[in-house]
Amino acid sequence: MPSTNAYLIGFVVLVVVAAVFAILWFMAYMNYTSLEIRYVNLQNQYTNLQSQYNTLKGEYATLGSNYTNLKNQYDNLQNQYSSLQSRYQTLQSQYSSLQSQYTNLESNYTTLKNQYSTLQSQYQQLKTNYTSLQNQYNSLQAQYASLQSQYLNLQKQYNTLETNYTNLKLSYNNLQSQYQILQLQYNSLQGQYSSLQSQYSKLNSTFWNMLTYLGQDSGSGTLSPGYFTRTWVVVPSGFSGTIHITVSASSSIGVYVFNLYNLIQWAEGYSYTYYLYDYGTYINDQVSVGPGLYIIVIVNPSSSTATASYSYVITTTYTLISS
Repeated sequence: MPSTNAYLIGFVVLVVVAAVFAILWFMAYMNYTSLEIRYVNLQNQYTNLQSQYNTLKGEYATLGSNYTNLKNQYDNLQNQYSSLQSRYQTLQSQYSSLQSQYTNLESNYTTLKNQYSTLQSQYQQLKTNYTSLQNQYNSLQAQYASLQSQYLNLQKQYNTLETNYTNLKLSYNNLQSQYQILQLQYNSLQGQYSSLQSQYSKLNSTFWNMLTYLGQDSGSGTLSPGYFTRTWVVVPSGFSGTIHITVSASSSIGVYVFNLYNLIQWAEGYSYTYYLYDYGTYINDQVSVGPGLYIIVIVNPSSSTATASYSYVITTTYTLISS
């Protein structure tokens, strides 16, 4: 009986120990399975994130290096799993090793999760930068199109201005040539004008000297009763004249201004007209006349009883008649 009881107690203890080891193995296995599932999910997330990051950032080499490290870790874990499976007999040792591996894997998971968060943040920042850069690019594209349009318009204006400049330069050269010809003509004309001016001055001086000769006279003498003396004044065509007559006499005398026809009429005793008549011992008179020959007559009337001594001065002022 005592041996039977001991056997039963040993059997119970063995069963309990086996149950304990079975429970521990089951818990370790469940933890490992859960960790493996989380690892697979995390690996899928990492792969997706790696694809997104490669598309936006172009850092395939860095992500490939991380992937290689992760694969190495996975291979190590696979080797550990194989070792754990081969040492299944020593459950406690395997459990301790698996617990250690679990801690490391959890740490790696935390690290990978942090890397994922960092990469997610970098992705969002890169996306924001991309959007901003796209907007700047679109704005720059619009500014470039506007600047290109302005450049084309300015090019057209430049071409037009260049054409106008060429035409203006040709016109200037033609005008310069015409100016030089005109300058030569002007110099020649200036010489001719100076020569003509000199000739005109000489001719004008001669003309006015001639007018002075034709319009001036002076003299003195004596006149018996019934006798007269005469002088003449010419007013050229295109001029009018004012004849100034000053006569001094010892006795009263008469002064007439006739044209040639009326002088003959007066001398023959016929009816006549005159431009001026004055009478006395001192006569200072004038008369305005047009172009023609005028005779100034100084006469001692026949009714006088004494011989008259006289002197006279005749001047004429000429005025050019406007056409």
